[in-house]
Amino acid sequence: MSGGQRVIVIGAGLGGLATALRLAVRGHSVTVLERGARPGGKMNTWKQDGFSFDTGPSLITMPEVFAELFSVAGEDIHEHLRLQRLDPVASYHFPDGSSFEYGQSLPHWQAQMQRLFPADIDGFHRLMALGGRLYELSRRTFFADAPGEAPDPQMASALKYMPLLHGWGNYDATVRRFIRDERLISFFGRYATYVGSSPYSAPATLLAIPYLEYAHAAWYIEGGLYRLVESLCGLLQKHGVTLRCNAEVAAVNHSGGRTSGVRLSSGESLDAGIVIFNGDATMLPVLLGTASQPWTSAA
Repeated sequence: MSGGQRVIVIGAGLGGLATALRLAVRGHSVTVLERGARPGGKMNTWKQDGFSFDTGPSLITMPEVFAELFSVAGEDIHEHLRLQRLDPVASYHFPDGSSFEYGQSLPHWQAQMQRLFPADIDGFHRLMALGGRLYELSRRTFFADAPGEAPDPQMASALKYMPLLHGWGNYDATVRRFIRDERLISFFGRYATYVGSSPYSAPATLLAIPYLEYAHAAWYIEGGLYRLVESLCGLLQKHGVTLRCNAEVAAVNHSGGRTSGVRLSSGESLDAGIVIFNGDATMLPVLLGTASQPWTSAA
């Protein structure tokens, strides 16, 4: 993508903010449009009576991804945010009165497994190993290149991580192939909700999520996770990005398979050679006005 183009990013969630920052650093003129009152998308905040509450994610599992984003903008994430490793990550309590803490201390977790789920110890580790294979396969393929880029010839080596069984079906059904205790099954089911999905309809590839938390730890940002959004917005401002909230996009203008800008619900039109959509995918055909037609963007 050549520099100096006018870009509109629809949606100020983390994906939209990160994309806008990367483009601005490369010299593009970027405007981010957010229909809500504040940026952040699912990672947001609610304040009342002097208290602040995170209303989306409660932890992050790959702080190195955000560290790399800050470095793209020439910044050190640790000069903006203080990250705390969580241990334990969470406590689980069940109707029968049993409970356990889940964290990064393997001896402590193994002792709890022996106390509560002795028949599932082997299944737990085999299920985590499956999640690890799915993660490594994804990291070396989907995470390695941006969409539209030519694949790395060495990417074929990632196929050795391809699960031959169990990795491609239903999430809950796959968990039940390895785990018998309903308490431990419900523990794994929680991870599908991280992405707003039901474990009964989500794909088994989401097993990469509990593996990440298990193997790479869980982290919290001092002051609340919304501090990440605030810091990114500060970097956007530093690099000349325009962020407009309460700016709902009603339509993406396009002709001949190329974007020309957007029209807001207010009736205002904004021109842009590239429009990037960071929102619910089911809304994109509505904005394009081509709900029943395939469409490819110049972006």
